[in-house]
Amino acid sequence: MMKYEYAKRIIYSEKVENVEALLKEKTLQIGLNEKDFAILRGKGYVILDFGKELSGGARILTFHTGGKPSKVRIRFGESVSETCAELGRGYGLATNDHSVRDFETDLQNYSDMTYAQTGFRFLRIDGLDEQTELFIKTIAAAVNTDDREQLGSFECDDALVNDIFNTAAHTIRLCLQNGYFWDGIKRDRLVWIGDLYPEMRAAQCLFGDVPETLNSLEFVKSESPLPKWMNNIASYSLWWLIILADEYALNGDKANFACHLDYVKELITVFSDYVREDGTIAMDWNFVDWPTSGKPDEIQGVRAINIIAVKRAIELLQKFKKSTRNAEEL
Repeated sequence: MMKYEYAKRIIYSEKVENVEALLKEKTLQIGLNEKDFAILRGKGYVILDFGKELSGGARILTFHTGGKPSKVRIRFGESVSETCAELGRGYGLATNDHSVRDFETDLQNYSDMTYAQTGFRFLRIDGLDEQTELFIKTIAAAVNTDDREQLGSFECDDALVNDIFNTAAHTIRLCLQNGYFWDGIKRDRLVWIGDLYPEMRAAQCLFGDVPETLNSLEFVKSESPLPKWMNNIASYSLWWLIILADEYALNGDKANFACHLDYVKELITVFSDYVREDGTIAMDWNFVDWPTSGKPDEIQGVRAINIIAVKRAIELLQKFKKSTRNAEEL
């Protein structure tokens, strides 16, 4: 659902007259006789703070540009420093990976345009033509808002811990996008099965059962015909088994899960080729997460995930009265 939010404060501005006009909530319709607007002169700039992380873009209502298109640079950022960074890779630089957040465009007379689709809290607009004056009526964040009821809550006597919980809950809500669990609203907007487990457990605590879990499982399964691994990572196929079993325990609708049983059995057969008689796993890449990548710990980590996944798969198959022989041999 699209909603509009207004900036809470001006971080910096230069060569901008009446900049406070950009903080006012106004009618989102441009007119011929606007009276209250900010004037960005030449290569001036402004950085706006919307107060919290948002998913969406910026709706800019331009009153006048001096009779010709006015070129500007727009930069979205999750921090102020990101709105001031140049494009590139390395220290002090920022990228446009996954969602374009730094670009140039033209603002026109009497225009009402929405720009970008990314994750941000801060927005910077720079004038790029020294000779122009840009009259801006308002800038509103056009945000994709998930408004489902929050069932779970947490509160203690530590204000900081409460803020951390509320920020985490807001983050989960932001990542429920397009019918799936996105890993992030800026980078990256992908469904990663290894990251889905904590996401789905958090969502269950906050909202109960959410359709995005099963949608995400089905989407990555469709991209991963066996013997291909989920997200090209062997341990992520194990996580898929765990999440499927946990989702069934919450959802319980057999019609939604029976269609996955053949895949579950075939996946277990594929894994059996990688498990040695002593229980060790012969994977090319024993990935758990980046902090342990390339370290001895990750071998034991994948082995532990494998044990959990097989046990959960056995429980699931038993509930559907299916053979568990291959799984029990693992």
